[in-house]
Amino acid sequence: MISEFRTPKITSLKLVLFLFIAALTVTFFMGQAHADEVFYVTPTGGTYNSIQDAINASSIGLDKVTIKVAEGRYQQSLNIGQAKDLTIQGGWNSGFTNRDTNRATIVNGSDSGAGISINPGSTVVMDGLTVTHGNSSGLQINSSTVTVRKSKIGRNHNTYRGGGIYSFQSTLIVEDTVVSENSVISGSLNTDQTVDHVTLGNGGGYGGGGIYASDTYLTVRNSTIRDNYDNAGFSFFPPTNSGGGIHLNNSEATIENSRILNNIAMAYAAGDSNGGGIYSAGSDLSITNTIIAGNYANYLGGGLYFSNVTGQTQIDPPTFTGEMSGVQGSAPNDLTIVNSTFANNAAYSDQKHIFNAGAANEANADLLNNINKGGGGARIYTGSG
Repeated sequence: MISEFRTPKITSLKLVLFLFIAALTVTFFMGQAHADEVFYVTPTGGTYNSIQDAINASSIGLDKVTIKVAEGRYQQSLNIGQAKDLTIQGGWNSGFTNRDTNRATIVNGSDSGAGISINPGSTVVMDGLTVTHGNSSGLQINSSTVTVRKSKIGRNHNTYRGGGIYSFQSTLIVEDTVVSENSVISGSLNTDQTVDHVTLGNGGGYGGGGIYASDTYLTVRNSTIRDNYDNAGFSFFPPTNSGGGIHLNNSEATIENSRILNNIAMAYAAGDSNGGGIYSAGSDLSITNTIIAGNYANYLGGGLYFSNVTGQTQIDPPTFTGEMSGVQGSAPNDLTIVNSTFANNAAYSDQKHIFNAGAANEANADLLNNINKGGGGARIYTGSG
């Protein structure tokens, strides 16, 4: 009787212990399956001395992968594959005990491709990086969600569109970042040269010396877009190579607490180029608490060129109904400008001025400050004039 009584009791206890251990095992492996991965990269030594190697080693489908990168120069173009959820943090010291984004963590594309290419389906945060010497854009984004934070995108180049950043069918947030001295110029270019001394091109292109955004939700916040240059080539009206600082096409953009400074939109020979600071076509655009100054276009809209081909431009607070009018192709496109300053912008439409980038600085300054014939501050175009 005793053995008959105790046997089921012992069996029950074993079953309880088995289920408890099984539950712990499942919980452990589920936690591992969704755990964050962290990789460490230094210029020499360490687990990885290549950011690309760390990207390649990261898993696909995890909740998040963080790559901590020590300060230094990394001579490589980066390619971020599909379906990555990735944060790249620059500014770490060599021991990874503290981080300061003022420490230079440089991704140098060596003029051999885009500085960083992000493939469709990725979610990427770039935090504290300097991206330079990309010759197919500094940052090239396709169908992804990207945040660029506390970074510098400078001295990158593209012959077609988006010298600094190219974004297509994506969500792009640029905050606390400087996008400067990038260019869209057909032909050869030494990206060590500043925009005042580049070689003019003679091919076709779409523009966006600093940022080119097509079918994109773009936010520029607490950032500076300056000294970018668009001279994509020969073009008659309607201009295509436009937007020295930012080029928007079928997009929705919010620019707030930022500065758009000293950007240039040009065209080779007798071509037309619009929107020295910002060019916007078929897009919603909101500008708040922003300075747009010292920009130049050789045709229309020195500071801003805003075009709505439907002829229904509205200058009022936009009404959002769940669809983005620019990206979805619906009309009208809204333009909102609040508490912002346009100063010392210029456009030159009476003659197709051929801008000589190698001219004396005095001549350039005369153009930027004195000529105002095509909507020097802003040109709003609704299709009927």
